[in-house]
Amino acid sequence: LYRAAFTEYRHRAVRREWPFAYALYAFAADPARPARGTIVTAFIQVPANEHASGAGRVHFSMVDTLTTRAWASGGTITVGEARAIETVLQVPLDSSATPHLYRISVRDERDASVAMAYGGPLSAPAFPDGVLAISDVVPLHPDGASPWRRGDQVLRPMFGGTGGHALDIYYELYHVSPGEQLETTIRIEREGGLLRRARRYEVRFDDVVPEGLAVPTLAQRRTLQHDLGGGEYTLTVSVRSRTTGQAVEKSVPIRI
Repeated sequence: LYRAAFTEYRHRAVRREWPFAYALYAFAADPARPARGTIVTAFIQVPANEHASGAGRVHFSMVDTLTTRAWASGGTITVGEARAIETVLQVPLDSSATPHLYRISVRDERDASVAMAYGGPLSAPAFPDGVLAISDVVPLHPDGASPWRRGDQVLRPMFGGTGGHALDIYYELYHVSPGEQLETTIRIEREGGLLRRARRYEVRFDDVVPEGLAVPTLAQRRTLQHDLGGGEYTLTVSVRSRTTGQAVEKSVPIRI
C-alpha cells in the first residue's frame, strides 16, 4: 500500500520537474544513549531551476512498514541562479530496526506543478546496548561549509566523484568504553573485469578509546591518502575491539 502510494506520488503528472540530489545517513539519535533510537539525516542538494520561482519547500518522511507509524520533517528554501542550495532534514526513529519506506520531495512554494520526489525502501539500523556498532560512513567534500552539524563536526557529504588522492570520511562507533583497544581496517576496492583490472587500497589504525570519554560514542574522522585511478569503488570500514573481541563493519559505494 505505501509502496504504491509513493510510486504514484513520484510518477504523477507535473508540468515541470525540479531534479535534486540527496543522500541518507543513519546515526544514533543520542550519543549518550545510542540504544534509545536512530536519527536519519537527509542531506539534500537543490539546484537552481529556470521554471521555479526560487522559493521552494522540501519534505522528508519515513513510514514503518510493520506498524504503519510515520515520521516527517520539512522546511523552506530559497534558490538563486548562481549555485545549488544544500539543506538538511532529519527524522528520529525508535530503537526497533524494522523495514521502512522513505520519500523526499521538493516543490515550488508558489506553483505546486513544479515538483519532484524520490523514495524507496530503507533499513534503518538500531544500536542495542552492549554491542559494538557503527553508524553510516560519510565521504566528505573537501569544502567543509555545510548546514549539517553533528556535535562539534561540520559534515558536507561528497556528491559525485572525489578529486585527487585524498579522501576524508566520518563515522561513529557506539558502545565503546574508556581504555578500550580498537583495531580499524579501511579498504577501498573494486573487482576486476573484462576491460579493467582490480584495484585495492588498505590502511590500518590502532586506537585506544580516551580515558576521559564521557559517553559511549566515539566520533572518527579519517583522512585517507590513496593512489587509485578513477572509477567506481566500495569503501569498507571494519572495526574490531581487542578488548571485547566484538567486530563491526560498514560499506558505502564511492566514485573516484
